[in-house]
Amino acid sequence: GAAFLQAYYLPENSPRPERYYTFEYGSAFFVALDSNLDLGPGSQQREWLAARLAASQARWKIVFLHHPIITGTAPTPGFRTSLQPLFDSNGVDLVLQAHNHYYERTYPLEGDQRTDVAEEPDYSDPAGTVYVVTGGGGGVLRSGRPNAESVLLESTHHHVVVEIEAGKL
Repeated sequence: GAAFLQAYYLPENSPRPERYYTFEYGSAFFVALDSNLDLGPGSQQREWLAARLAASQARWKIVFLHHPIITGTAPTPGFRTSLQPLFDSNGVDLVLQAHNHYYERTYPLEGDQRTDVAEEPDYSDPAGTVYVVTGGGGGVLRSGRPNAESVLLESTHHHVVVEIEAGKL
């Protein structure tokens, strides 16, 4: 990541400046995690994450990282058990993940429970976090296996746009 870190200025508000960080934009609080570093219980990054999420009063909480936590195909071992409870208890609305070269979106999830399924696709304020895998930016596409938590999984080139307007994400 040296070339990336030399080319871009990223926030330096964590114990590992520019490797993981937070920023606010309007009514949204964004958290960037470095999934190449330890995210397990007791790790420096996880403890920092827990404190930052608990302190945020933002309307929207969005986390992004490279390796997927929840996906039908090849989730990163241990990430779900370590991170999802923090997301659930701190009201994270959206987790953007990559690594798998396809698009996948889950229902809102609390633990292993799908919530507000009847509202799909226009959730009003779902209980739970939506997880999106967005890895179709130009590399070789892969196939995936949706599971019961997946609303949609497509092997297609794509990009994702997140719009936040007042009370709508």
